[in-house]
Amino acid sequence: MRPKVSALLLSLLICLTGCLGSDADVDDTLPEFYGLEYQTVSSAPDFTLTNQLGESVSLSDLEGKVVVVAFIYTYCPDVCLIISANLDYVQDNLGEDSSDVVLLSITIDPARDTVSYLEDWTQTMGYDWDHLTGNRTELESVWK
Repeated sequence: MRPKVSALLLSLLICLTGCLGSDADVDDTLPEFYGLEYQTVSSAPDFTLTNQLGESVSLSDLEGKVVVVAFIYTYCPDVCLIISANLDYVQDNLGEDSSDVVLLSITIDPARDTVSYLEDWTQTMGYDWDHLTGNRTELESVWK
């Protein structure tokens, strides 16, 4: 056999070896959970902040929805971009559940993340969920 064909067959054999077991080999037990499970979920206090369009957004207006909140800032060179990209992926893949889920990004840099800057930034990034800002006093109560 030629070397390329041999390498292909060997690769295929290696990939398929996990598929050759019987159902008797499958362990149906759940993996052990390591972590903290919250039994009592506390409600988040209501807040009202301003989105990138200058509109007021209150948490209480979203009652009955699943609200996903991310704390980011637009000048962040690394993790905030990843968080926002992940939120965009989630939004794109919610399917029929999209009407039950609301994404919110709340700034941790209100000095730079003004309403007008957030409007430009969300348009540039192609994001269409609310990016919220406010004055430092308003935001500090939300951050807590």
